[in-house]
Amino acid sequence: MVLRRGGDAGLASVPAGNSEHLVKAVTAYWSVPPWLPILGGIERASAILVHLATTALVMLSFARNALWPLITAILWHALVDGTAVYAVARSGVVVAEGIVFAFGVASLIIIRWVRRGLED
Repeated sequence: MVLRRGGDAGLASVPAGNSEHLVKAVTAYWSVPPWLPILGGIERASAILVHLATTALVMLSFARNALWPLITAILWHALVDGTAVYAVARSGVVVAEGIVFAFGVASLIIIRWVRRGLED
């Protein structure tokens, strides 16, 4: 991609008819804002926190032999997923990633709460 950024250099090795597609793909690649991949990394970290929180709730369900933590984990996961999908459709990726980040912070609180529940 770096070699192709400046223009059509090296297009001679591309099969006939594909050079236009390659130019469009390279143009699309370089038009992505530099902060967007960082936003994706933050979203992945937030998703990991959400999954850790739901896993902790399931663990609490087995440790306490109670059904409510399991139901809470299922509902929490559905709420996060549903809200993210709705936010992408209504407001775009940036807003959706911010919402997922907020759920990640809330998941940290859930993890700490479950940890205290397991220590009792």
